[in-house]
Amino acid sequence: MASFTDFLNVLKDDLLELGKQQLQEHVDALLKDGQDFAKEVEEDLKQWTQQLAAGEMSSAGFEMAVRGKAELAKMEALKQAGLAAIRIDKLKQGILETVVNAATKTFLP
Repeated sequence: MASFTDFLNVLKDDLLELGKQQLQEHVDALLKDGQDFAKEVEEDLKQWTQQLAAGEMSSAGFEMAVRGKAELAKMEALKQAGLAAIRIDKLKQGILETVVNAATKTFLP
């Protein structure tokens, strides 16, 4: 059975890939903001990924739960890098999607 650490490793790899595709010049900032979000909601993510793995939560339910925490994705590193608010909001949505996809890859067959 996959562990939460496995999930975090997949998430990091997927965030790096998102950064390379969407924001080549600010990959480190995107990775930092994504990891900061995961750390901010870590306890919730642990609970939700356990429920996802046990079949107690659907992938749609997991996605709704993650998106419900979107306001906690502060995106400070990207703001400091000088990105426009609209672009940051798009990247925030990409990070939330990446969290959901990483969990699905890690915990669902």
